Amino acid sequence: MLRTLKILFLSVIIVFVFLSLYHAGTWLIRHDKIEKSDAILVLSGSLADRVLQAADLYHQGYAPHIYIVENDQSAYKLLQKHGVRITSGIKEYRNALEQLGVPPGSITIIACGAKSTAMEAQAMRSYIQKNSNIRKLIIVSSPDHTRRASIIFRKAFRHGKLPTKIFMSPSVYSSYTGKHWFKDREDIQIVINEYLKLFSFLIFEQWDV
Repeated sequence: MLRTLKILFLSVIIVFVFLSLYHAGTWLIRHDKIEKSDAILVLSGSLADRVLQAADLYHQGYAPHIYIVENDQSAYKLLQKHGVRITSGIKEYRNALEQLGVPPGSITIIACGAKSTAMEAQAMRSYIQKNSNIRKLIIVSSPDHTRRASIIFRKAFRHGKLPTKIFMSPSVYSSYTGKHWFKDREDIQIVINEYLKLFSFLIFEQWDV
C-alpha cells in the first residue's frame, strides 16, 4: 500500500512538472483586456514589434499620448567621442512612431538612462507622481516580456501608492507565441532568459523598486 502511494505521488509530481514545462512559454505572455486609457508606454527592447503595436493602439483611439523611457545612452556617447555619428535607439523609436502617423506632440520621452525594466518602472512612477492625470496606462512590449514587466510595474506602482491601473498589451507583430517553445532553439533561449531575469528580480531587485 505504501509503495503504491509513493508511486502515485511520484506520478503526480512528474505530471505537474511536465505540464509546468509545457506551458512555461505561454505563461510568460500576459494579455489584459485593455480599456481606453490616458497614455501608452512603449518599453525598450525590440523596436519594430513594439512601435507598431503602440501606433495601432494610438490610431484605434485607446490613448492620446505615447511615452518612451529613455534607455541607457552610454554606448552611443562612447561612439560619439570617437567621431561616430549614429541615431540613438530612443530617437529611432520617436522617428518610427512619427512615420507611422503619430504626431510629434503626442510623443514624450522621459529622460532616465534606464538599464532595466525596473528602472523604466521607477521612471514612469516618478513621472506619474508629478502628473497625476495618468489614471490608466497601457504598457506595450514583446509577448515574452509582458509577464515580467507586469510584475515589475505593478510592484513599483504599489510601492509608490499609485492608483494608476495598468493594462499589458503584447505586440501582435511578434512571432513569439510561447507554444511548443521547447521545439525551437530561439524560443528555448527566450524562455530560459526570461525566467532567469524574473527570478533575478524576485530574489535580488524587487526590494529596490
